[in-house]
Amino acid sequence: MLTLPDDLGGLAKGHEGAERFRKHQGLGASPIADVAMLADEVGVVVARMPLGGDEQAPDGCSAVDSITGAPYVLINSDKPRVRRRFTITHEIGHLALGHLLGGQVLVDETVGGKSALERQANTLAAGVLMPKDGVRGGWRRVEERLGEKPGPLAWIAWLAASFGVSEQAVAYRLANLELIQAVGGDTAEAVEKMAENPVLLRETRAPLGLSLVTADAERGAIEVGPSMRARIAWALEEGLISVDGAAVMLHQPAEAVYRWVAQSGIQLGLRSHK
Repeated sequence: MLTLPDDLGGLAKGHEGAERFRKHQGLGASPIADVAMLADEVGVVVARMPLGGDEQAPDGCSAVDSITGAPYVLINSDKPRVRRRFTITHEIGHLALGHLLGGQVLVDETVGGKSALERQANTLAAGVLMPKDGVRGGWRRVEERLGEKPGPLAWIAWLAASFGVSEQAVAYRLANLELIQAVGGDTAEAVEKMAENPVLLRETRAPLGLSLVTADAERGAIEVGPSMRARIAWALEEGLISVDGAAVMLHQPAEAVYRWVAQSGIQLGLRSHK
């Protein structure tokens, strides 16, 4: 949990929390390649489960073990990758800001959340994923790439690809940083245009040469950290799950999991026969 001033509340708590979190983790202003690995580094176990891809389906939840105090995050694997990245960071926000006590579970709406706690977690997630210095630096890089002042579509597309977030998340972040005027044009309208016109999005991305940035942001897309893998290995050795079950939890083909089991020296069901 972050240590924040007692008199800090509202969105200011989320902003300050993001700044302190990034500083404490030594993240600088760079994009985060794998947020599940980051969660693992701060002691949060991330698991995935298909919960439905429609807008009514939950994005994820966070919980704190009532006995050990260990924090857990579950994300909906049916959601788009950028949504999953934001959800993991959003759930870390709930945990870091002290929104949960031992034994509590919090199911989230993430971007659509309206409560004070949801908005705080959203603000922290946006600040962690899109640090203000990185956002401003992105403006300079895209201007250099284009050789001219970027329009709203170009800047939004560049930031979304660079930081592994959605165009909607970029729009919220620009509004929070009061950079909409610097972008030029109406940010919300720009995002809506891109969502409705894939051709326009491709035409916007092409001159920016975004393929390398996108490939870099795709690193670690499996989103299953070492702590979760260790638990899966333990369950396999205990005979509690099958390799096919582990494949579902790891979101990998069964053949790949069989190779992992062999290479790791996992003894399937060994303890269950003792």
